[in-house]
Amino acid sequence: MKRLTFVLLFVVTTLTSFAQNRIDLIDFVNTFDWKLSEIAFKEKYNNRIVIGNDSISNIHAETGNWLLSNIYIGKHKTKTFIRYNNEGEKPIIVSVPTTEPQDSIGQFVGIDIEQIVNNKLGKPDLSLDNMSLKAFNLEDLEVETGDIKMWSSTVSTFMTINAKNDKQQLFFISAFPGTKRDPDFRQGFWGDSLNDIKRKEGKEDEFNVDGIYAFTTYVAGLKCLSAYRFTGNKLTSGKYVFLNNNSDNCEDNYNKLVKLLTKKYGEPISNDKEMTASDYEQMIYTNGELVRNGDMSFKAYWFTPFSTIAIFLTGEQYEISLNIEYYSNKLEEEREKEILKDL
Repeated sequence: MKRLTFVLLFVVTTLTSFAQNRIDLIDFVNTFDWKLSEIAFKEKYNNRIVIGNDSISNIHAETGNWLLSNIYIGKHKTKTFIRYNNEGEKPIIVSVPTTEPQDSIGQFVGIDIEQIVNNKLGKPDLSLDNMSLKAFNLEDLEVETGDIKMWSSTVSTFMTINAKNDKQQLFFISAFPGTKRDPDFRQGFWGDSLNDIKRKEGKEDEFNVDGIYAFTTYVAGLKCLSAYRFTGNKLTSGKYVFLNNNSDNCEDNYNKLVKLLTKKYGEPISNDKEMTASDYEQMIYTNGELVRNGDMSFKAYWFTPFSTIAIFLTGEQYEISLNIEYYSNKLEEEREKEILKDL
């Protein structure tokens, strides 16, 4: 998932193929045995693995990527690869449609394939528009942002990336094994009731606010307020509000928490620092003081099939805020309806 650019090594290369029955990509993924070792995979799909020409005769063995023939998305041909690595992790499937585009940047083909995927898989669990693609190492293709969608189950997780610039449109479909779901926020799963969460936490509610269950605790040794947010008695979001922030410790605490979140959720989709201070202010103030003054801020985002996670370090009127927020992707519409009632 973190490195899709290996696909590009093959897309531009002419590979041999042979006649056999077509396989629908989504049907292939849904029946694929994720427990197969690389050796067992090669034995099972020997007649479908494409062998490279003399110029790249050893590329499969060196990279652990195997190209399969006659994998289609609807009527569209694809370059579909199974990727194994040397660390014992389960395989990843990546597919790139190769049908000739119907306009200069392949826009119509991209729309058609996206509709096919949506019809096959239904409403995505996660849908993000115009997101940074830094984490996917697509810089060589000159695309910086794109639309990301994910569908998740305990068997397989699908992800699509749809990106374009003035010259081309890129559409990737990847799939990897589903995993046993961990709690979404602390001990809670999205959709849990207030009573469910209180029973799991076993802590007194310190604030007694409708739709919120909150108490003081510690995360990574830092004192914070932990708050569960409910919409229609369903858990839809959670938040940590860190206390005792000051200009001396805020940046170190932010970096500490980003490191821990990265260890749990992988590299962030984005991790940005914004600066509005003048050059002179940057010279005379520390980063912590710039945050306190409202002239510098930090934010990072992670996405999973179920959740959006964000961390923010900001300042306003000499007060510093350090928060981590968790949101349900599936219950986003219900949460928005609740918010609109207050407007």
